[in-house]
Amino acid sequence: MTLMELNQLSESQFVEACAPLLEHCEWVLPKLAAVRPFASLAVMQERLAQLIQAAPLEQQHEALCQHPKLGVGRAQPGFSQSEQKGAGLSQLTEPEMALFAELNERYESKMGFPFVVAVAGMTKETILEQMRSRSEATPEQEWPVALAELIKIAQLRVCKLVSDA
Repeated sequence: MTLMELNQLSESQFVEACAPLLEHCEWVLPKLAAVRPFASLAVMQERLAQLIQAAPLEQQHEALCQHPKLGVGRAQPGFSQSEQKGAGLSQLTEPEMALFAELNERYESKMGFPFVVAVAGMTKETILEQMRSRSEATPEQEWPVALAELIKIAQLRVCKLVSDA
């Protein structure tokens, strides 16, 4: 779909078309629809970031808490599944899955939300490295990092979902 076509959709059509951007943060889509038209994909990405950053803490927390745990279980179909497959998370060995489960549990019990990272372009090794290093932060230090990663995921997906032409 082109940006021009997206700009011309009704709010409900826009929300439906953009649902894959963030499976766990659908509340942002009607707000994003309301700030159209977008002059470019970069403008759409920036508005999306602004809306997530301006959301009440409860909505941000809910979005983080609903994020799927990496390396454990099956990824949600769509972008999540292809992104995790590209990072090698769909071919983990049993010991690797156990390690991901342990690191996810350690991180979530400390932070109060699952580990969130934009896995596009990453390997399972770099994801594990980030899980380990970010687990050392305090929840106050980690909150803006996790929220920025959530935004990055959505912004990367904008370019997969919509063309600038």
